[in-house]
Amino acid sequence: MPTIAVTAPPEALDHLLAVLLAPPVSAWAFGEAAGAALSSDALRLRASQIAAIPLPPPGAAWDAAATILADTAHSADADAADAAGRPNSAVGDVPRSAETCSRRSGR
Repeated sequence: MPTIAVTAPPEALDHLLAVLLAPPVSAWAFGEAAGAALSSDALRLRASQIAAIPLPPPGAAWDAAATILADTAHSADADAADAAGRPNSAVGDVPRSAETCSRRSGR
């Protein structure tokens, strides 16, 4: 099964996440792709369907949702860093290459 990546400029990632996680978008997606996944409670969208996701109008509500998600992500990263006993990297400790991934996994 191919994976579809959704990309955005770094400054727009929180707004993108707010759209992709919004309950109305999930409801819309179930209507668009009913029966396409292997399970009745799963979604499987084509790239064209993802591109057609209706966006909310720019404004305070969308900004607030993006801010809440950003704050939650940063808080979760800080909690994970604390639990691991390392400084808070705010997502800075992401492997950058297959070689790095192999070294970290011991392969």
